[in-house]
Amino acid sequence: MTSLADTLLSRPLLFRPDLAITDTDVDALAERLALAMKLSDFERIGSPASFLYRASTVTVGDLVASTGFHSPMRVVTEETPRATVILAQGGDTTFSYEGGSLRFGAVHDLAYLPGCAFVEHSSWISGVLFSVDVDRLIRTAATMAGLHGSTYRLRQRLQRPQLLRPNPGSSDMEVVKQLHALFSMLDAPSLEQERLLDLLGLDDLLYRAIAMAFCGDLIRSSPANEPGTRGLKSAVLEDLLAWIGANLDRPLRLSDLEQRSSYSQRTLRKAFQERCGCGPHEWIHRQRMQAARNQLLQAQPGDSVTSIAQRWGYTHLSQFSRDFQRTFGISPSRVLREARRKLL
Repeated sequence: MTSLADTLLSRPLLFRPDLAITDTDVDALAERLALAMKLSDFERIGSPASFLYRASTVTVGDLVASTGFHSPMRVVTEETPRATVILAQGGDTTFSYEGGSLRFGAVHDLAYLPGCAFVEHSSWISGVLFSVDVDRLIRTAATMAGLHGSTYRLRQRLQRPQLLRPNPGSSDMEVVKQLHALFSMLDAPSLEQERLLDLLGLDDLLYRAIAMAFCGDLIRSSPANEPGTRGLKSAVLEDLLAWIGANLDRPLRLSDLEQRSSYSQRTLRKAFQERCGCGPHEWIHRQRMQAARNQLLQAQPGDSVTSIAQRWGYTHLSQFSRDFQRTFGISPSRVLREARRKLL
């Protein structure tokens, strides 16, 4: 008969198995977890020989994501300023908190615990756990909703525990699927090593998916997201384009543009398509590449491809060279050589 530990070990981790840590000593695990969360009590359920915990953890911006599983245990936590979001891949777990409880574990179940103290009692659980900043999650939901002032309804929603159990074919299920799709980016070590996860704004995408999962009805019903909403005023768009041009040397996320303009994602995309012929991310990429090309053509003594790439937000020359070659059909080093040859 196959043991629970053997069954769990056969389950693949959703990202970065090369970083996985396996624990069979509950006391050692409790000490390690206490470094990341406030624990009041932590104990296994069952015999010591059957205890198993395995997980890998990745940090993206201020968001921490862990994927893994553990055998039966009981965990008691204290209140914390950060929220916990858990996407289940299987199992049976109950979270009890003041005023209620959540029982979940079915594949695609998504639970939200807003930093409240809770007691976890699980037979076993497999999935992904996110530690998120509650205020940032509220701001993200507000910018997606195009809210210019009060965030009262969003804050009220995100101050209480929630369980999302999406129905097949529903918009909620599509949001959960998109969350899954983002895991493939977490599973790419080269993206992390070259700081591309930050440049791509992966943490922002994860915050947006989580915000849509738990506040989707409020975001969709916002007047700013209703069909027929008046497009972005020309003066506001021109100001936004000028601001982007002055900040091309740092990562720019869609939520940055929403906050700067106070308009929703849908309105921004429409305005950029009408004005620039592409979406905001593509336009930013084009402007960044053009700025780098201009500096290569007007290079000063001491300038190099690496220094110019770093000036425009690239930390690794290989990624810059690939993007440049793809955009202009010529390598940046060749552009620099030809520009210097003309000065001789």
